[in-house]
Amino acid sequence: MERATGLDLEESQIARIEEFAEQKLVDLFDVAEDVAAANGRSRLLRQDLPVTKGLQLILMEVTDLAHEFKLEPLLLFLSDAGVRAPIDEGVHSDVPRLLAGLLVLCGRIIDVVEPAAQRSEAGRPSSTAVARAQAVVDLVL
Repeated sequence: MERATGLDLEESQIARIEEFAEQKLVDLFDVAEDVAAANGRSRLLRQDLPVTKGLQLILMEVTDLAHEFKLEPLLLFLSDAGVRAPIDEGVHSDVPRLLAGLLVLCGRIIDVVEPAAQRSEAGRPSSTAVARAQAVVDLVL
């Protein structure tokens, strides 16, 4: 995430953002389950995921970063988090990209909420900036 966003984060901030991005991934699939059911399907398709235009653009940028995430543990994580609908094979390859995209999205929002010029001498975003970025993501995803 630091490479992709250029942010210098503390380990605790990274852990907090990773946990948050994982929860947003679950939220995306929760909505996808509802959309699929509303369309009379049990299987989740790509079009069921509520991906905004901004997130779509980020997803196109994070292909290399997504290779750092293993698919099987992510699918197990989603299952353990309560996603019960079968996920279409075509969506499987999107799961690591979605997580990578959510991490980058959080980082970019942190940079908007607290630009580098407003950070302390250490150059790291404040905990307040991280919390505000998460609040923004919560509002839109």
